[in-house]
Amino acid sequence: MGLHRVNAHIILVITIIVSAVIASIFIFPPNESVRELFGVLSFLYGIFVAFAISNSSARFSKVVEKLETEEAFLLYIYTMSALLGARVQKKTQALIDDYLISQLDHFLKDYRLTYPHFLKIFQFYIKDVRPEKGDELQKEAFEDIIDTLKTLMENRKQIELNIQDTMTKLEWVCIGALLSLLLFAIFYMNSGTLLSIVLSVLLATTAVVFVAILWELNMLKWKDQKWVWADLTILFQQLDLMPYYPKEALLMGKVDIQNVKKARVATYLYPYPNFSDKKIEIIENPSYNKK
Repeated sequence: MGLHRVNAHIILVITIIVSAVIASIFIFPPNESVRELFGVLSFLYGIFVAFAISNSSARFSKVVEKLETEEAFLLYIYTMSALLGARVQKKTQALIDDYLISQLDHFLKDYRLTYPHFLKIFQFYIKDVRPEKGDELQKEAFEDIIDTLKTLMENRKQIELNIQDTMTKLEWVCIGALLSLLLFAIFYMNSGTLLSIVLSVLLATTAVVFVAILWELNMLKWKDQKWVWADLTILFQQLDLMPYYPKEALLMGKVDIQNVKKARVATYLYPYPNFSDKKIEIIENPSYNKK
């Protein structure tokens, strides 16, 4: 899914370096008013950011849970489709593959744009699949798959609603303002001693990293290497499909291909979301072949 992101580790390193430089250069005399301001700002900032992280974390958990539910349902449909014959299972596999690829091509915030690919699965079973007359097992499997697809559609709507429930611009402005004032107070209290410089760097870094974590939670990028890429790799393998990755995901180190023998890698020639000239190549994992 989408790869545009703010890397919390990079922000951590940059913040430490910048904070250390500022704390070493700018030294101010003690000021009681600034100390009182720091007390008020740190309280307001802590309350506001803690509340925002709590809400974003709850939303994040809901999205991850629903996406994992979707993956389980897709695997269930593929498995049950075997009861309807090899042709139906092969077509089901191809349609699910197309749907998963569309999810990986789009940013997660544009999850709604993958609906037409999901609809193809539904339309296939409604229009083209019919259980054989007198075969109760096929009839039960067909009805079960239709019910599962209906549940999947409801699950999709819940995912879309949770994805759209992001923080507002006003909330980000408030957090940005509080963070700026807090950083000002932190560095203004710096007296130039080694202890003061270290404390200033630690406090400033902690304040900034909290906002970076909040940003990744809000953008649904927190620990995505595990819950997006690792889970989808396993799902592709369970579906007897070759894993599919955008090339950028591999270059950014988001995908662990240690247990992948071959993979499809997509390169996008045009800016997002134009996939008209997308190129897909198959790569082999040399380290896997040595196992």
